[in-house]
Amino acid sequence: MDLHVLLVFWAGFALAVMSPGPNFAMLLGTAARDGRGPAVRAAVGMAVGEIAWGLAAVWGVATLAASHPWFMTALAWGGGTFLLYLAIQCWRAAWRGAPVEIRAEAPARAGGFRRGLLVMLLNAKAGAFWAALAGVLVAAGAGTATLLAAILGATLLSLAWHGLLAVALSAEAVTRLYRRIQRGFDAVLGTVLAGLGVRLLGAD
Repeated sequence: MDLHVLLVFWAGFALAVMSPGPNFAMLLGTAARDGRGPAVRAAVGMAVGEIAWGLAAVWGVATLAASHPWFMTALAWGGGTFLLYLAIQCWRAAWRGAPVEIRAEAPARAGGFRRGLLVMLLNAKAGAFWAALAGVLVAAGAGTATLLAAILGATLLSLAWHGLLAVALSAEAVTRLYRRIQRGFDAVLGTVLAGLGVRLLGAD
């Protein structure tokens, strides 16, 4: 098991999962409208969605790379470009002092768990980011144990962060604090995403 590759993957994933997006918007709305319990169940649904995206992205990328060696080059350029796009969005949000645009796409009437699962599965940003990070794992020659550890760790990170948000967003004071620090967070996140994007673009 390649610990260095896993740490790079988990660091990139942690920053991605913490960035404002459809997940944050849905949790905010669920916590405010339905309370802490449904919001926590939505966080569990998101974690299950991460498993689905992870398995599809990691083994899908690995299979295509084995059959079509040129695919890794295309994925590196596509993933790197996508990460740079996200970085620019974060920098713009930090410069303007406005949050990155977020949308909650799950049906408002869906149950907490199902709502969280749907938001994750319908989140194109999550799919693209998983594909980009899967390229890092496959390009590094990660074995099955490393790939499974990457997905498991990402799932636990997602559950921990979204579970914390579900609890915290039930308190209005915490929501106000998050919004105050969001500008600085966006700036840092943009820089890290840009670094990952450049790394992918420079991959052989």
